[in-house]
Amino acid sequence: MKLALFVHELFYEIGHSKALIEYIRHLPQDQISELHLVVYETADPSQLFPQFKGKVIVHQIEGNGLKPSLVRFSWYHVRSWFISKALSPDVIKIGIGVASIAVDIVNIQFIHRQWSQRYFAQNQANMVTTIYKKILFAYLNMCEDFLFKKTTTRFLVIADFLKSALQKDFHIDEAKIAVAHSSADTSFFAPSPLSRENLYSQMVKSYPSLQGLDLTQPIALFVGAFQRKGLPRLLKEMGQGTDQHFQLIAVGRSEKGHTLQIPPNVTFKEVSFTKELPLFYSLADAFIFPTEYEPYGLVIVEAAVMGLMVLVTQEEVGASEVLDNLSGIHLFSRYAPIPLNELRCLAPGEREKWRHERLEHLKKSDWTVAAQKLVELLKK
Repeated sequence: MKLALFVHELFYEIGHSKALIEYIRHLPQDQISELHLVVYETADPSQLFPQFKGKVIVHQIEGNGLKPSLVRFSWYHVRSWFISKALSPDVIKIGIGVASIAVDIVNIQFIHRQWSQRYFAQNQANMVTTIYKKILFAYLNMCEDFLFKKTTTRFLVIADFLKSALQKDFHIDEAKIAVAHSSADTSFFAPSPLSRENLYSQMVKSYPSLQGLDLTQPIALFVGAFQRKGLPRLLKEMGQGTDQHFQLIAVGRSEKGHTLQIPPNVTFKEVSFTKELPLFYSLADAFIFPTEYEPYGLVIVEAAVMGLMVLVTQEEVGASEVLDNLSGIHLFSRYAPIPLNELRCLAPGEREKWRHERLEHLKKSDWTVAAQKLVELLKK
């Protein structure tokens, strides 16, 4: 079997490419004879796919620094189209979303038409940014219409609600859709053996912005793009509880043209980027993620397997589908207040109990199971 992956950047640290990497890693090794990577940029293929050594062929597209995103997207569409046509006919082409419109299987981790409705409802930007975003979404929606409505396209989606949307909005036959929930690397996302005090003292050396936290009080954690994942809403609701003080670490960045309003009763610590997320999960007591739209949300599962209390939106969040009815997981409606009253310091024993319960529960949706769904789709 010969495969080609179409994705802008292929790095394990990037959530959407991480899922695709794990799907491919867990395919039967003896069934893959060639693996083509059509990318702007990629990590070392021998590290991403060591089991396919000697079988990986990289097709690197020039123009990774093109701006704005609309130009970058459209240039990849043109270049990847010609590359796809040059591949032998027996190569099965797999793309993430509408990164390329010349693929056989779409790994859907995002439906732009769904997200654009949420984006303009919750984000207020200047006129120039708003006009540009409307043009960008119109282009991406057009790409979805073209690719999703091709009779030969098959779909690997990461959540049940995405499958429902494809059937309802694009009238796609259920036989062409496979649902493969993402999982977490449980060997990497494991609690730190250090005490909270020792862990904090070590982290402050690498992340000075964390100075000033009170370890005797609950620490909440947010990870992701600030505006798109609901951080402004979280800060606003924390500010409404003026008789309560909150501590919040936010890992991520604001979108261009947006600023955050920090209430006086919130100790806010911002970290723009880290490759040491397990340390942040180990330090925090709760993970809060009031996103409006999250096709899956690997960070949610990662926080869950780390034993944190998790407060996350229920509607249109893929991870909520697999974490429902577990202890310490609080799902709330996007129309209801975030249950901030649940925040408290967790005892180590309680965290460990929750971690083991969740690991056992998630076995039914691990990467091996997800890869098998892809195998079934490849054979259709």
